[in-house]
This record gives sequence, C-alpha cells and structure tokens, in this order.
Amino acid sequence: MSRILRHLTADWTGRFAVTVVALLAVLSVIGSVLPVPPYATIDLGQSLQPPSLAHPFGTDILGRNILSGILEGTGLVVYVIVLTVGLAALAGVPLGLVSGYAGGVIDQLLMRVVDVLLVFPSILLALAIVSTLGVGLENSVLAMAVAQVGPFARLVRGSVLAAKQSLWVENARSVGATSISIALGHILPNIAGPVVVQATFATGTSLLGVAALGFLGLGAQPPTPDWGTMLYENRNYLTTSPQGVIFPGLAIFLVVFALNILGEGLREVLDPRLRSTLVIT
Repeated sequence: MSRILRHLTADWTGRFAVTVVALLAVLSVIGSVLPVPPYATIDLGQSLQPPSLAHPFGTDILGRNILSGILEGTGLVVYVIVLTVGLAALAGVPLGLVSGYAGGVIDQLLMRVVDVLLVFPSILLALAIVSTLGVGLENSVLAMAVAQVGPFARLVRGSVLAAKQSLWVENARSVGATSISIALGHILPNIAGPVVVQATFATGTSLLGVAALGFLGLGAQPPTPDWGTMLYENRNYLTTSPQGVIFPGLAIFLVVFALNILGEGLREVLDPRLRSTLVIT
C-alpha cells in the first residue's frame, strides 16, 4: 500500500489527485455539519449575490448559499460514485468471469449482451433507461451503473482468457481443483488489479453521467444539493451571475480530473504489462 501511495504522490499531479480525493472523502462526512447556512435555506432578499465574506461562493436565484450546496453535495457525490461503480462491478465482473472461463456458446451469448450495452454511448443508454424508469437520483444511478457494466465485463473476460493459459492455472487443474475453485480462488484474485483500475476510471465517468442527467433535469430533484442540478438551476443566469455555474462546474471538473489522474497512476502500478518496466523507489 505504501509503495502504491509513493508512486501516486511522486509528482505534483499525483499529489493533487490524492489531495482532492482525500478532501472529497472528508467533506462527504463533515460537509453537512460545517458552520455554513443549510443549502435548503431560501432567502429571496439575497438572490444572485456575488461572492462575499458572508457568501464566499455567492448565492443562487433563491438566495441559497452556493458554498453550502457544494459542501453538502460532496456526500451525494460519494454516494453516487460508490453505488454506481459498485453495482456495475457487481454485475460486470461475474459476467466477464463466467464468459471468459466457460467459453463456447455461453461466451458468445453473454458477449452479445455486452455488445448491445457497448454499442450505445453511456449517456445515451442512461437517458433511455431514465426515460423508461422515470426521473430521480436513484434511477440515474441505476442507469449509469447499467451503462458501466459492459466495460467491466469486457475487461474481466480478456483478463480471464489470458489467465486461463497460465502455468498456475494448469497446476491447479492437475491437482484436481474444480472449475469454480480455479475461477474464484485463483483467477479472480489475480485479475483484481485491472478491475480496481477500471473501477477508478469508472468513478469519473459515473460522476459525469449523473451530473449530466442532473443538468438535463432528469437526476436529483431540488432541494437535493446535486452539482449537476445546481448547474441546471443556474444556467439562465450565466452572463449576469456566473457563480452559480462556475463553482459547481469547477467542483465536477476537479473531482473527475483527480479521479482520472488517480486511475492512471494505479494502472501504472497494478497493470502487469506496465509493472515490469516501472521502477518505484
């Protein structure tokens, strides 16, 4: 663990990414109890105020403190990331594992299902699912989770196909290990690295997707402090009071950028093809 952390913080981009992710985790716990006015507090007399000491990020059309929305929204961001990626991995990893290890007709059938998921851009697939299930944060999370199943399944299948040819799998077969024990006890632990890397990249994609659905009015509904919904509510005041768009947009950008940098760093450490050429001091 310390080796991975040293590599991730070897340059300024890595240190920035780790700092942003750590700050997000901390604020998701304490963001709603910090000494700022609750985001749900409406004060029409303070509508569209620019940044000031009283309102560091300004206010929106309803006089709500934008800083409060950003801070309270961190908990929602972590909820979205964990649930979306967790559901996608929970479905995609077993799908790819069964497909890659079983082969034959089962592999062909399962991969055709995955191909259907992959043929659509994730946001279009999510839009179709939300349009069917209805508006709301839970449906948005489910939609993005379904959209992320395909990449997990494809990655795991490819890793399983490579692992099946390895000597340690042949040795396990020679001593009478069952297919289930080989798949779960030998192959799955050895492909955990690529899965972790995919999960890290999927967090940024999921956050962008849910924020996009929120911006379209299909995600979390007011007064839930969702960053995408905040962009949607303040889009008409971009030229006169841009703080309502700038700060939620900047928050989304920083978190997604940090998660992508973190994913790239983890890939360099955990990907066996890169690990052999990587020197970590």
